[in-house]
Amino acid sequence: FLAPKFTQQIAQLGTGDGGGAEKTITQKRHGFVSRLATFVTGSSLEKAIFELSWKITARDRKFKMRTYPTFGSLIPLVFVFGKGIFDPQKWSEMAEGYLYLMLLYMAHIIAGTFQSQSHFSEDFKAAWVYFATPTDSPRDVVVGNIKAILLKFYTPFYLLLSAFVLSIWGIKALDDLYLAFVASVCLSMIESKIGSQNRLPFSKSLATMKEAGQTSQFVIFMLLLPICGFGHWGLTFIPFGVPVACVFATFIAYVLYKQFDKLTWESFDL
Repeated sequence: FLAPKFTQQIAQLGTGDGGGAEKTITQKRHGFVSRLATFVTGSSLEKAIFELSWKITARDRKFKMRTYPTFGSLIPLVFVFGKGIFDPQKWSEMAEGYLYLMLLYMAHIIAGTFQSQSHFSEDFKAAWVYFATPTDSPRDVVVGNIKAILLKFYTPFYLLLSAFVLSIWGIKALDDLYLAFVASVCLSMIESKIGSQNRLPFSKSLATMKEAGQTSQFVIFMLLLPICGFGHWGLTFIPFGVPVACVFATFIAYVLYKQFDKLTWESFDL
Protein backbone atom coordinates (compact mmCIF):
# COMPACT_ATOMS: atom_id res chain seq x y z
CA PHE A 1 0.00 0.00 0.00
CA LEU A 2 3.07 2.29 0.25
CA ALA A 3 3.92 1.93 -3.45
CA PRO A 4 1.36 4.46 -4.79
CA LYS A 5 2.42 7.04 -2.20
CA PHE A 6 6.10 6.51 -3.00
CA THR A 7 5.46 6.82 -6.75
CA GLN A 8 3.53 10.02 -6.19
CA GLN A 9 6.40 11.56 -4.20
CA ILE A 10 8.91 10.63 -6.89
CA ALA A 11 6.72 12.20 -9.57
CA GLN A 12 6.52 15.42 -7.58
CA LEU A 13 10.31 15.78 -7.65
CA GLY A 14 10.14 16.69 -11.31
CA THR A 15 7.01 18.82 -11.29
CA GLY A 16 7.78 21.39 -8.61
CA ASP A 17 5.31 22.53 -5.98
CA GLY A 18 2.32 23.11 -8.25
CA GLY A 19 2.83 26.73 -9.18
CA GLY A 20 3.64 28.14 -5.78
CA ALA A 21 6.18 30.86 -5.27
CA GLU A 22 9.70 29.64 -5.89
CA LYS A 23 12.16 29.91 -3.07
CA THR A 24 15.65 31.10 -3.79
CA ILE A 25 18.23 29.93 -1.32
CA THR A 26 21.35 32.04 -1.18
CA GLN A 27 24.31 30.36 0.40
CA LYS A 28 26.54 32.88 2.11
CA ARG A 29 30.12 32.21 3.03
CA HIS A 30 31.25 33.62 6.33
CA GLY A 31 34.75 32.15 6.55
CA PHE A 32 37.88 34.17 7.22
CA VAL A 33 39.04 34.05 3.60
CA SER A 34 35.67 35.22 2.32
CA ARG A 35 35.53 38.12 4.76
CA LEU A 36 39.10 39.10 3.95
CA ALA A 37 38.38 38.93 0.23
CA THR A 38 35.33 41.16 0.66
CA PHE A 39 37.45 43.71 2.50
CA VAL A 40 40.41 43.90 0.10
CA THR A 41 38.78 43.39 -3.31
CA GLY A 42 36.66 45.77 -5.33
CA SER A 43 34.51 43.49 -7.48
CA SER A 44 32.84 40.10 -7.38
CA LEU A 45 35.24 38.68 -9.97
CA GLU A 46 38.30 39.94 -8.14
CA LYS A 47 36.90 38.45 -4.93
CA ALA A 48 36.31 35.10 -6.63
CA ILE A 49 39.87 34.99 -8.01
CA PHE A 50 41.25 35.98 -4.60
CA GLU A 51 39.46 33.06 -2.95
CA LEU A 52 40.38 30.71 -5.80
CA SER A 53 44.09 31.51 -5.56
CA TRP A 54 44.00 31.26 -1.77
CA LYS A 55 42.41 27.80 -1.87
CA ILE A 56 44.48 26.40 -4.74
CA THR A 57 47.72 27.36 -3.02
CA ALA A 58 46.47 25.57 0.08
CA ARG A 59 45.52 22.34 -1.71
CA ASP A 60 48.02 22.00 -4.55
CA ARG A 61 50.75 19.69 -3.24
CA LYS A 62 53.19 20.43 -6.05
CA PHE A 63 52.76 24.16 -5.57
CA LYS A 64 53.76 23.71 -1.94
CA MET A 65 56.77 21.62 -2.94
CA ARG A 66 57.91 24.36 -5.33
CA THR A 67 57.44 27.27 -2.96
CA TYR A 68 57.61 26.32 0.72
CA PRO A 69 61.37 25.59 0.65
CA THR A 70 61.78 29.34 0.08
CA PHE A 71 61.19 29.92 3.79
CA GLY A 72 64.04 27.56 4.61
CA SER A 73 66.37 29.12 2.05
CA LEU A 74 66.23 32.44 3.90
CA ILE A 75 67.70 30.95 7.08
CA PRO A 76 71.25 30.42 5.69
CA LEU A 77 71.21 33.95 4.27
CA VAL A 78 70.33 35.34 7.69
CA PHE A 79 73.21 33.43 9.29
CA VAL A 80 75.65 34.62 6.64
CA PHE A 81 74.71 38.31 6.59
CA GLY A 82 73.41 38.77 10.12
CA LYS A 83 75.35 36.55 12.48
CA GLY A 84 74.66 38.73 15.51
CA ILE A 85 70.89 38.55 15.17
CA PHE A 86 70.69 35.36 17.21
CA ASP A 87 72.99 36.62 19.96
CA PRO A 88 70.94 38.63 22.51
CA GLN A 89 74.14 40.11 23.94
CA LYS A 90 74.78 41.93 20.66
CA TRP A 91 71.28 43.31 20.26
CA SER A 92 72.15 46.54 22.05
CA GLU A 93 74.97 47.13 19.55
CA MET A 94 72.75 46.21 16.61
CA ALA A 95 70.07 48.67 17.74
CA GLU A 96 72.36 51.53 16.74
CA GLY A 97 72.62 50.37 13.12
CA TYR A 98 70.33 49.49 10.25
CA LEU A 99 70.97 45.79 9.81
CA TYR A 100 67.24 45.18 9.84
CA LEU A 101 66.92 46.78 6.40
CA MET A 102 68.71 43.77 4.94
CA LEU A 103 66.19 41.45 6.59
CA LEU A 104 63.23 43.46 5.36
CA TYR A 105 64.31 43.42 1.73
CA MET A 106 65.38 39.79 1.82
CA ALA A 107 61.79 38.98 2.74
CA HIS A 108 60.72 40.00 -0.77
CA ILE A 109 62.17 36.71 -2.01
CA ILE A 110 59.06 35.07 -0.57
CA ALA A 111 56.68 37.38 -2.42
CA GLY A 112 58.54 37.00 -5.71
CA THR A 113 58.83 33.23 -5.53
CA PHE A 114 55.22 32.53 -4.59
CA GLN A 115 53.88 34.96 -7.15
CA SER A 116 55.93 33.59 -10.04
CA GLN A 117 54.94 30.02 -9.18
CA SER A 118 51.24 30.93 -9.01
CA HIS A 119 51.15 31.00 -12.81
CA PHE A 120 51.77 27.27 -13.17
CA SER A 121 49.56 24.29 -12.43
CA GLU A 122 48.91 20.69 -13.42
CA ASP A 123 45.31 21.69 -14.14
CA PHE A 124 46.28 24.54 -16.45
CA LYS A 125 43.69 23.49 -19.06
CA ALA A 126 40.94 24.74 -16.75
CA ALA A 127 42.20 28.30 -17.28
CA TRP A 128 39.82 28.68 -20.23
CA VAL A 129 37.20 29.73 -17.70
CA TYR A 130 38.97 33.09 -17.32
CA PHE A 131 38.02 34.00 -20.88
CA ALA A 132 34.39 33.16 -20.15
CA THR A 133 34.12 35.77 -17.43
CA PRO A 134 31.73 38.66 -18.19
CA THR A 135 34.35 41.40 -18.16
CA ASP A 136 36.22 43.38 -20.78
CA SER A 137 39.55 43.28 -18.96
CA PRO A 138 41.59 40.60 -17.15
CA ARG A 139 42.49 43.21 -14.56
CA ASP A 140 40.43 41.61 -11.76
CA VAL A 141 41.90 38.18 -12.48
CA VAL A 142 45.49 39.38 -12.26
CA VAL A 143 45.00 41.74 -9.31
CA GLY A 144 42.96 39.22 -7.32
CA ASN A 145 45.79 36.71 -7.57
CA ILE A 146 48.45 39.25 -6.56
CA LYS A 147 46.49 40.28 -3.49
CA ALA A 148 45.94 36.67 -2.45
CA ILE A 149 49.64 35.81 -2.72
CA LEU A 150 50.82 38.91 -0.88
CA LEU A 151 48.29 38.61 1.94
CA LYS A 152 48.56 34.86 2.43
CA PHE A 153 52.32 34.33 2.27
CA TYR A 154 54.28 37.57 2.33
CA THR A 155 52.31 39.72 4.78
CA PRO A 156 52.18 37.23 7.71
CA PHE A 157 55.92 36.58 7.40
CA TYR A 158 56.59 40.31 7.18
CA LEU A 159 54.49 40.99 10.28
CA LEU A 160 56.48 38.44 12.28
CA LEU A 161 59.69 39.98 11.01
CA SER A 162 58.40 43.45 11.89
CA ALA A 163 57.62 42.34 15.44
CA PHE A 164 61.20 41.11 15.80
CA VAL A 165 62.60 44.35 14.37
CA LEU A 166 60.47 46.50 16.67
CA SER A 167 61.55 44.47 19.70
CA ILE A 168 65.20 45.39 19.03
CA TRP A 169 65.18 48.69 17.17
CA GLY A 170 62.00 50.15 18.63
CA ILE A 171 59.51 52.52 17.06
CA LYS A 172 62.24 54.36 15.15
CA ALA A 173 61.97 51.56 12.60
CA LEU A 174 58.26 52.09 11.90
CA ASP A 175 58.72 54.27 8.84
CA ASP A 176 61.41 51.90 7.55
CA LEU A 177 59.02 48.97 7.94
CA TYR A 178 56.35 50.78 5.97
CA LEU A 179 58.72 51.87 3.20
CA ALA A 180 60.19 48.39 2.76
CA PHE A 181 56.70 46.85 2.61
CA VAL A 182 55.46 49.31 -0.01
CA ALA A 183 58.66 48.82 -2.01
CA SER A 184 58.07 45.07 -2.01
CA VAL A 185 54.48 45.55 -3.17
CA CYS A 186 55.73 47.78 -5.99
CA LEU A 187 58.29 45.17 -7.04
CA SER A 188 55.56 42.51 -7.04
CA MET A 189 53.39 44.62 -9.33
CA ILE A 190 56.34 45.34 -11.63
CA GLU A 191 57.11 41.63 -11.86
CA SER A 192 53.47 40.83 -12.59
CA LYS A 193 53.04 43.61 -15.15
CA ILE A 194 56.33 43.22 -16.98
CA GLY A 195 57.91 39.94 -16.03
CA SER A 196 54.96 37.55 -15.98
CA GLN A 197 54.80 37.70 -19.79
CA ASN A 198 51.01 37.92 -19.74
CA ARG A 199 50.37 34.79 -17.72
CA LEU A 200 47.12 34.31 -15.84
CA PRO A 201 46.94 32.51 -12.48
CA PHE A 202 47.52 28.75 -12.75
CA SER A 203 47.19 28.91 -16.54
CA LYS A 204 50.52 27.45 -17.66
CA SER A 205 51.79 23.90 -17.70
CA LEU A 206 54.56 22.86 -15.34
CA ALA A 207 56.43 21.64 -18.41
CA THR A 208 56.75 25.22 -19.67
CA MET A 209 58.19 26.54 -16.41
CA LYS A 210 61.81 26.35 -17.53
CA GLU A 211 60.98 27.62 -20.99
CA ALA A 212 59.17 30.62 -19.51
CA GLY A 213 62.48 32.04 -18.36
CA GLN A 214 63.41 33.74 -15.13
CA THR A 215 64.88 36.94 -16.55
CA SER A 216 62.41 39.19 -14.79
CA GLN A 217 63.00 37.54 -11.43
CA PHE A 218 66.74 37.81 -11.92
CA VAL A 219 66.45 41.51 -12.71
CA ILE A 220 64.27 42.15 -9.66
CA PHE A 221 66.24 40.04 -7.19
CA MET A 222 69.72 40.96 -8.39
CA LEU A 223 69.20 44.53 -9.56
CA LEU A 224 66.04 46.31 -8.42
CA LEU A 225 65.92 44.75 -4.95
CA PRO A 226 69.50 45.77 -4.01
CA ILE A 227 68.92 49.22 -5.48
CA CYS A 228 65.84 49.67 -3.30
CA GLY A 229 67.66 48.34 -0.25
CA PHE A 230 70.76 50.49 -0.62
CA GLY A 231 68.66 53.48 -1.59
CA HIS A 232 66.60 53.03 1.56
CA TRP A 233 69.78 52.78 3.63
CA GLY A 234 71.07 56.00 2.07
CA LEU A 235 67.85 57.81 2.93
CA THR A 236 68.44 57.13 6.64
CA PHE A 237 71.30 59.64 6.54
CA ILE A 238 69.05 62.38 5.14
CA PRO A 239 66.80 64.25 7.60
CA PHE A 240 63.18 63.24 6.94
CA GLY A 241 64.41 61.24 3.97
CA VAL A 242 62.53 58.05 4.87
CA PRO A 243 59.16 59.71 5.70
CA VAL A 244 59.24 61.63 2.42
CA ALA A 245 60.16 58.44 0.58
CA CYS A 246 57.16 56.72 2.19
CA VAL A 247 54.82 59.26 0.61
CA PHE A 248 56.57 58.97 -2.75
CA ALA A 249 56.55 55.15 -2.65
CA THR A 250 52.83 55.14 -1.83
CA PHE A 251 52.19 57.33 -4.87
CA ILE A 252 54.29 55.02 -7.07
CA ALA A 253 52.34 52.02 -5.77
CA TYR A 254 49.07 53.74 -6.65
CA VAL A 255 50.27 54.54 -10.17
CA LEU A 256 51.42 50.95 -10.73
CA TYR A 257 48.13 49.63 -9.38
CA LYS A 258 46.12 51.77 -11.80
CA GLN A 259 48.20 50.45 -14.70
CA PHE A 260 46.40 47.12 -14.40
CA ASP A 261 43.22 48.83 -15.62
CA LYS A 262 44.84 48.98 -19.07
CA LEU A 263 45.16 45.20 -19.43
CA THR A 264 43.26 43.61 -22.31
CA TRP A 265 42.35 40.01 -23.08
CA GLU A 266 44.13 40.24 -26.43
CA SER A 267 47.51 40.24 -24.69
CA PHE A 268 46.79 36.96 -22.88
CA ASP A 269 46.56 33.42 -24.16
CA LEU A 270 46.20 29.91 -22.79
